[in-house]
Amino acid sequence: MSDTLTPGMSEKHIVDPTGKYRLFNTGAATGGVQGDTLLNWLEGMYKDVPGYYDLRMCWIIGNNPLACMADQPKRWYEAMKNLDFIVAQDIFMTPTIMGLCDLVLPLSTFAEHDGLVTPNYGRNQHFIGAMNKAIENPDTKSDLEILIDMGRRMRPELWESFETVDDFFDAKLKENYGYGLEDVRAVPVKQADYTYRKYEAGGLRDDGEPGFQTVTGLVELHSPILESYDEQPLPYFEEPEYSPVSQPAEVVEKYPLVYTTGGRHISMFHSEHRQIPSMRALHPDALVTINPATAARYGIEEGNWVRAETVFGSCVQKARLTEEVNEKMIHLEHAWWYPEQDGEAPNLFGVWKSNVNSLMPHESVGVTGYGAPYKNGICNICKVDSLDDLGE
Repeated sequence: MSDTLTPGMSEKHIVDPTGKYRLFNTGAATGGVQGDTLLNWLEGMYKDVPGYYDLRMCWIIGNNPLACMADQPKRWYEAMKNLDFIVAQDIFMTPTIMGLCDLVLPLSTFAEHDGLVTPNYGRNQHFIGAMNKAIENPDTKSDLEILIDMGRRMRPELWESFETVDDFFDAKLKENYGYGLEDVRAVPVKQADYTYRKYEAGGLRDDGEPGFQTVTGLVELHSPILESYDEQPLPYFEEPEYSPVSQPAEVVEKYPLVYTTGGRHISMFHSEHRQIPSMRALHPDALVTINPATAARYGIEEGNWVRAETVFGSCVQKARLTEEVNEKMIHLEHAWWYPEQDGEAPNLFGVWKSNVNSLMPHESVGVTGYGAPYKNGICNICKVDSLDDLGE
């Protein structure tokens, strides 16, 4: 509802005061704040800039940033500790909640609330299905229930017509599709009607003209929108800032390997499910994947603890030797924490120990503000005795 913000609220949109990241600064990038800019703001970098104001609170929904989302997570931890009030809504305790939050709102699981199921997070609604709760948990609410409650209190003029989640779903379905919630519940899946070649009859554009919903009305391989935000209009390659090519020889000599991240195990999704014993049993340890020839050069054997280091930080994971990776590379798993460990600070369920985000640079992104280097960087590795040996 960005179009409902009052002028005073719109003026508080946090932007980089140097003029970087125009895609974010103009609100074109979903109206949010660029992540590196937010950390700079929290750390007080812009205190002397006109329009600066102190952030006082944070509301965390469906996120565990210390374990998963933030490069340089210890900086985020220290910066967010200065906030007056932090609330999170979740179904289990996380390192972020333990380290930062003043209030936790317990969420219902998928079996405990009604909902709608759509493909691709709702971006593609060629079918919609009803999710009907199987059990009642009086001590929890769904994300949507909480947000509707808050909306009715904070902006009643926008939310007062929705007393329940069913009201919200019913109204939005009728507004967008012409049928209501009970119509969806009456069938296993509500399939959308298809109209082929809609572009020929103006069915894709707001102005009703033939073509596509682009500036030119055409399928755009050359993007004039990106060009207007200082980005090149066609795909191109740019060497990462921290690579064997872009860094000086003395740095590459110290950090001769390329790391990548993001590979998944079927038992876990980002930082989720590590606290479920049956899922954790399928994949008990954070694994660094190393080519056997590379491991031999470093005196590393299968199952050894290995510390990966960059100029920014380090993490420890257990060696898995396989030729799946090139001799010049390693793969580090992301989003690890250890629910069986002490949850109180400073340990926070061991969130710092295998945290690959500690290796990553702050503010090393593309001109639009997107493109953080979660998938590449240069590092060194060494064999260590335990998970706790971060070398700090």
